[in-house]
Amino acid sequence: MFSGDIPPWICKDLPSLKILSLKSNNFTGEIPSDLSYLSQLQLLDMSNNGLIGLIPRSFGNLSSMKNPKIISSETSFNGSIYKDRIDIIWKGQELTFQKTIQLITGIDLSGNSLSECIPDDLTNLQGLRFLNLSKNNLSCGIPEDIGSLKNLESLDLSSNGFSGQIPSSLTSISTLAILNLSNNHLSGKIPTGNQLQTLTDPSIYINNFGLCGFPLNISCTNYSLASDERYCRTCEDQYLYYFRMAGVIFGFWLWFGMFFSIRTLRYVIFCFVDGMDCKKRWAFSKLLESLDFSVDKL
Repeated sequence: MFSGDIPPWICKDLPSLKILSLKSNNFTGEIPSDLSYLSQLQLLDMSNNGLIGLIPRSFGNLSSMKNPKIISSETSFNGSIYKDRIDIIWKGQELTFQKTIQLITGIDLSGNSLSECIPDDLTNLQGLRFLNLSKNNLSCGIPEDIGSLKNLESLDLSSNGFSGQIPSSLTSISTLAILNLSNNHLSGKIPTGNQLQTLTDPSIYINNFGLCGFPLNISCTNYSLASDERYCRTCEDQYLYYFRMAGVIFGFWLWFGMFFSIRTLRYVIFCFVDGMDCKKRWAFSKLLESLDFSVDKL
């Protein structure tokens, strides 16, 4: 089992690398952005490590993942260059590939501690067949252009902190067979139409307490009413806060006005601040007022 940072020499000394599998080790640190220089890389698996930081934006430049692999009835695997076997989480199951691995293009970064947003550049990889970013600390919203991944068959973004609405562009991925968006903070109506209509398992969306619509048994009408009620409660709380603040401000100015308009109150406060006997000070002030120092009396 390997540990430490991912060695940078991989990016420079193996330019023809097609498959990079570092899964289930103890790698830490950030993902090297220079991995994008591996122009022939078609399969990247770094799942179940201790990687932190961001998903590099440069991944959008992985040229071999930009174009889909052509599959036809005439495709032959007899001369496959792959002699070793590799296990991949494919459509929710761990499968073993050998000859057909040349047709698999995907990224698996699941089971790490990656954070912040999915870079929009990742939607440039239109050749991806699977994308697994589950069990990280990713946040923000799901990229609006996620539907650009036209060949995606499996998408797993579960157990993160994604928020906002599910992009409607997901409905345009006609090849999508496996979807998992559970355990996030998504909200709003689940998009419908096209391929999404065939994904009828409610567990795809569970533990997103703001979602409504098919295939969940949560009506978006009731959801809207509940949202309105929450909004009203929020408004009431805000109004109560403003009312209290207005009372505090009014009370302050009332006290301030009384302080300057009532002489007796001023004396009492000054005595309290100065530590002087109020009775003595009051008697002294009255004595001064009773004395007539006018010129006529002198």
